[in-house]
Amino acid sequence: MIKLGGKFSIKPFYPTSVTPVYERDMSQDPAVGRTLKNGVIIMEEDLSPSLKTETHSHEQTHVDQMKHEGFDWDDNNIYYKGKKYSKEHFAKGTGPWEKPAYANEIKARKS
Repeated sequence: MIKLGGKFSIKPFYPTSVTPVYERDMSQDPAVGRTLKNGVIIMEEDLSPSLKTETHSHEQTHVDQMKHEGFDWDDNNIYYKGKKYSKEHFAKGTGPWEKPAYANEIKARKS
């Protein structure tokens, strides 16, 4: 929403926030995609188009969680919705922030 002054505002017909996505060799990383603390998404460069879509939708959920749900981390802990979690959750791919990310994945249609 763009405020024009007073009670007037308009909703743009174009996206007002775009998340940068970079593809790179992630063969040394156990994950095929990551969301960085600056909101940038990185993903494996050799993914199929359907897996790129799935990975992007998963990581975009984490970007949104960082913006709106207090998802953050430091060297020791992960923070989500006001609670503190062990950093071990990152290595295991577990934690309450993962359930919505998996639910929001855009899967390829099976023909």
